[in-house]
Amino acid sequence: MKKDLAIQVSQLSKKYLIDTFHHSPPVPQNTLSILKTNLFNKNKTEIFWALKNINFKIKKGEIVGIVGANGAGKSTLLKILSQIVEPTSGEVKLRGKISSLLEVGTGFNPELTGRENIYLNGAILGMSRKEIERKFDNIIDFSGVKKFLDVPIKRYSSGMQVRLAFSVAAHLDSDILLIDEVLAVGDVEFQKKCLGKIDDISKNESRTVLFVSHNIGIVKRLCNRIILLENGKVKLDGSSDDAIEEYFKVDHTPTEGKINLSSVPRRDNLVKAITSCWFQSLEGKSKTVFAMGKPMQICYHFKLNKSYPDLNFTCMIFNIYGDRVTTLSTFLNQNKVYNNIKEGTVIFNVPCLRLTPGAYKISLYLLDKIGNSIDRTEMAAEFKVMPNNIFSSIYTFSSGHGFLYLDATIDVV
Repeated sequence: MKKDLAIQVSQLSKKYLIDTFHHSPPVPQNTLSILKTNLFNKNKTEIFWALKNINFKIKKGEIVGIVGANGAGKSTLLKILSQIVEPTSGEVKLRGKISSLLEVGTGFNPELTGRENIYLNGAILGMSRKEIERKFDNIIDFSGVKKFLDVPIKRYSSGMQVRLAFSVAAHLDSDILLIDEVLAVGDVEFQKKCLGKIDDISKNESRTVLFVSHNIGIVKRLCNRIILLENGKVKLDGSSDDAIEEYFKVDHTPTEGKINLSSVPRRDNLVKAITSCWFQSLEGKSKTVFAMGKPMQICYHFKLNKSYPDLNFTCMIFNIYGDRVTTLSTFLNQNKVYNNIKEGTVIFNVPCLRLTPGAYKISLYLLDKIGNSIDRTEMAAEFKVMPNNIFSSIYTFSSGHGFLYLDATIDVV
């Protein structure tokens, strides 16, 4: 392996054997019936390739994002690199010590205190007690769990565990840092703090970072290079822009029809008033793909247990990076509120869709007169905007031109 490389993966594959025989619920059986079941209902196994012939090289100091749909092989890859899981075939070469942050609680002994776990993790990395002590205060200050340092980890909330785990992994002497989706557990402010630290350890400490996340905005912000996995294979290994564009081609095909939101968990113990949502044409035909410049309707149904004064119905539209593109609201768009309505359907009419091609998500809100949420469902549904030559030009708009287009005339004088 060349000296400038931190990771080299060659023809890496991992297979699992899946038991496809499903037993019926257990019922009282005599010995003869159990024997019959075992003799005549033999389990069948199916081969599942979590990874298949993966190849890539990562240089020292690079931050590389790993993205893909659920089941694409992202977590399996990181577990193999962390030496938690053995590959079926292929080779992994690593240069340097590895820290990994894969799941809440990974690498911690739940019976030990936060303080003891810091020393344990440092010892695993081959650090002396003096080396750990030299970084101890920085770890504690960054994590924000000083008050609970001598409490067993099993008493920590998941958010506290992530805070301490990231702080330990980021500050102790490792050359390669592997991070899975676990940061999603932390609060927004701590996530921002972590992202700044990841950027810092790559640029100023020349440490290598592999970062797995479904938050494409975060991946794009951190990584100039992204590896896109699909069905256990490398679909694309290239620039963040190219990989993200390909990711939304293969991963997001929005489902048409009504989306049931009644069973979706709510934050902050909100009432489940928003029951379903869907997209449709002006003629009422259900669809999720719309042409640029054409009309669309965003709809949701609600049902309240009691009447509220001055209701405000709101829909926020977000781009693939999680940035809010625009807001539709009965208060903002119509300067109007609704009174004493317990049940109904809200239809946001968009006569001209001014979004450029790409995938978009909506969050739906039911607000009271002072703007507090009665109910909300975040990133509830997704739709796609397709290219359309609305200006009869030889060129067409793409996501590279921005997220909105404006009607404009241009004079050259």
